[in-house]
Amino acid sequence: MNILNWKQKSWGSRAYETHADGLPMGNLTFGNWFSYDAAYASAKGKLIFISKGWFDQDTEVLFNGEKVAVAHTSLFGNTQIQLSNGDNYNYETKSLSRDVAIKDKTGRALVKFEQPALSLGKGTVIVADDLDELTAEMLISTGLYLKVIAESKITILVVLLMPLIVRMFD
Repeated sequence: MNILNWKQKSWGSRAYETHADGLPMGNLTFGNWFSYDAAYASAKGKLIFISKGWFDQDTEVLFNGEKVAVAHTSLFGNTQIQLSNGDNYNYETKSLSRDVAIKDKTGRALVKFEQPALSLGKGTVIVADDLDELTAEMLISTGLYLKVIAESKITILVVLLMPLIVRMFD
């Protein structure tokens, strides 16, 4: 297993970096606070994530300008990552946990994001040894992107629903 780390660059930013043994691996940067579009840049190239919108949960992934994958999230939160070569992966989370796993069709975890409960904006990525470099880069960057987006959407929903919840207990 290869172990990487990821962290938010600063408390208020929408920029994240991955690194291994203190050496930078790549950077995930969102365009602005009102967009879910982002780019992941590394020595291997640039991945662009283009979100279709709040209700249409598909996200296209482009590598150096060419569409290489689509991440589709259902209304119930199940996410599938479909590569252009036909490979499919499941992005899975546990209830009340910030940990995430990307699994192949046999259910084997290829990439795991682990984040302690009280740790904000940083965590560990565990990558299977037998993944080729480009697939690993694709799954790491896509997993980080999906993790950040999911947490962002949950935060927005909590903020929007909080006045209703407070009024229920008044």
